[in-house]
Amino acid sequence: MIKLEDLWIGDGIMSTKSGKKGTFEGIAKGKVRMKVGKKIFLVNPNYLVLHEVKIAKKIKDNTAEKYQEEAFSGDVIDLHIDNLNHAMSNANPIHILDYQIRKCNAFLDYMIKKRKLRAVIIHGIGTGQLKSEVINLIKSKPEVQQFSEINNGGAQEISLIYL
Repeated sequence: MIKLEDLWIGDGIMSTKSGKKGTFEGIAKGKVRMKVGKKIFLVNPNYLVLHEVKIAKKIKDNTAEKYQEEAFSGDVIDLHIDNLNHAMSNANPIHILDYQIRKCNAFLDYMIKKRKLRAVIIHGIGTGQLKSEVINLIKSKPEVQQFSEINNGGAQEISLIYL
């Protein structure tokens, strides 16, 4: 069973009873609101497990194109290193920050490529270093119409626009 207090809007979840996979959209009447496609289902939290959505992202190197699996759950990325790459938990903080920014940039590029209108980047509260880097990255994207802090300053909600 999932601890409901640990879920964030947009987290990937799956109903073990029906096998449906979707994203967490909140709680209503003691049940979890799970978005599957454009529909919202109310699901008993006892039948839920976390589910990571895999998305193929094309990346280029100097000689050829190859495909890399990026783990993005809906329109949300959680940049906490334990969520991105648990193996890096004890790495040099500079390497961790660099990795988090590269993943954030890949996520934003993916959202722009898919012409999404909204995205959420969870950077956490911490010392503010990652938050500062995320904000600089967001400001560098011309498709970002506006952004604002959510979750008590631990995340940025982004509105994207395309001409």
